[in-house]
Amino acid sequence: MKNFDGWNEIKKEVDQKIYNPIKIGEVCWCKFGLNIGREQNGDLIEFQRPVIVIKKFSAEFVLVAPLTTRFKKGNWYLDINVLDNKRQVILNQIKPIDTKRIFKIVGQISEKEVKNILDKYIALLKGESENV
Repeated sequence: MKNFDGWNEIKKEVDQKIYNPIKIGEVCWCKFGLNIGREQNGDLIEFQRPVIVIKKFSAEFVLVAPLTTRFKKGNWYLDINVLDNKRQVILNQIKPIDTKRIFKIVGQISEKEVKNILDKYIALLKGESENV
């Protein structure tokens, strides 16, 4: 049973946050929430997940790529080294978020790595997944 009420309480707190400057390529902890079905969630207690900022639409709105340590096969996963640890970017769970959800910046990846994520994501969207 999912704790939607618990997430709702944390979401109220997150909504009151003040915006912090965010840069493309930053690796951050994000209050990702508790979502429906197969949508990517945060953890069970604080509803948080590491993400990479891959596009900035404004100071308050960015596109993020969630990270996982559970390695899976498939064209929608991309292996990456983040802070000297192996992770996977979950390409089919990339989503826009309000930057109020970001609460801790822990690192930075290069412009080249961000471009690689975006290129793989665009290929996935175009149905070119066999080339991903």
